[in-house]
Amino acid sequence: VQMAGDTSLCWRPGGPAGRFVPPRYEGEIFAVPGMGDYRMSELTGAVALANFRKLKGRLEREKRNINLMMKALEDLEIDFIPLNDPEGSLGIALIFLCPDPETTDKVVRALRAEGARASHIYHPDIPDWHVGFFWNPVFKVNPEEYRAKDILRRAVHIDVMPQDTEEICMMQAEAIRKVAMAYLR
Repeated sequence: VQMAGDTSLCWRPGGPAGRFVPPRYEGEIFAVPGMGDYRMSELTGAVALANFRKLKGRLEREKRNINLMMKALEDLEIDFIPLNDPEGSLGIALIFLCPDPETTDKVVRALRAEGARASHIYHPDIPDWHVGFFWNPVFKVNPEEYRAKDILRRAVHIDVMPQDTEEICMMQAEAIRKVAMAYLR
């Protein structure tokens, strides 16, 4: 606790001068190289506090935008990932599944052509550290061993931002409608 909240080194008897003397027992100095003081500065605290004051409005806008788009698309038979909050999702995206990876590729390209902010969640040719299958530098991963790979490969991600206007939400919904009618029937 002292390391994270104070100086990143254990203080020993003798005050600041004693900080740099040899340890009295193994493990007394527990600093990790490259890991410094994690205390928040006053400026960072002020910025965080100002952002906390904006949080309620941001969450309300996120729910509003997701709900606008879902309502505009409710008549379509699209396999959206369920929104578990009955008052509206607090996510930054609408996600739906296509029947296969080839369709997913076509849908993402078509949505982008329509101006929607669409992307794959997982594509083997697009490295993205959000997906564990690309973490091979950290640990050995073989995507072929995971059932989730097939689900993620079929997922289409549409950005829905709290700063989006109703017009942007409806433009994206209309793009989804148009592309769904062409590829997901």
